[in-house]
Amino acid sequence: MSIAFMDLKTQYQHLKPAIDARLHSVFDHGQYIMGPEVAELEAALAAYVSSPGRLQTRFLNKSGRCFCHSFMA
Repeated sequence: MSIAFMDLKTQYQHLKPAIDARLHSVFDHGQYIMGPEVAELEAALAAYVSSPGRLQTRFLNKSGRCFCHSFMA
């Protein structure tokens, strides 16, 4: 059995400009909690977990927001 290693440094260098741009966007508007990026992430996660072939479980956190866990069916 062989173990595959991921080159995280190379992957990060490829993604660094996009990551830095998003971080600077948050720093610029100053909404560190519940800013527009949160809504965007929630929408992307909702689309991901509702894709065909996934089983979903949902639960509410203490603030009443719904979290979903997705498992391959």
